[in-house]
Amino acid sequence: MPHQLRFFVDPVDGSKRIIHHSTDDPTNDEPGDHLKLVGGQKLSFKCRDATLQIRIHPEATTGDPSPFLTGEVNLGPFAQNQASQQFTIKAVSTSSARYQYSVTIGSVAIDPEIIIDNTSKPVGPHKRKRKKPAAKKAVKRPKK
Repeated sequence: MPHQLRFFVDPVDGSKRIIHHSTDDPTNDEPGDHLKLVGGQKLSFKCRDATLQIRIHPEATTGDPSPFLTGEVNLGPFAQNQASQQFTIKAVSTSSARYQYSVTIGSVAIDPEIIIDNTSKPVGPHKRKRKKPAAKKAVKRPKK
């Protein structure tokens, strides 16, 4: 399932907002900073409010420089309100890997993580289960 991280800056207080967006289910967006994916998934970035630049930091325990198959660590700048190309998350040999990254939105910087986790299902946008409607109860009519 392709994911898109969408970045926003609150016009009132200047705080940052990150939305996890599923391009397979565009009506199912979820807020959150960190993104948990498995190898092979696709990820893109977009910012509504300003140009966007991303710098990936090496994984803390292995020193691996990038979570992407292409090995990129400096992404962007991406134009305001334009999605980046899709980056493929690489598989990792350990149970999980955590990549911190710095995002600069105009002049606002934030530092979330991309987590590659081989031990669980991805966290982020997912299809919501629809509740089945309750069965209608039979109405007994009095005999005439």
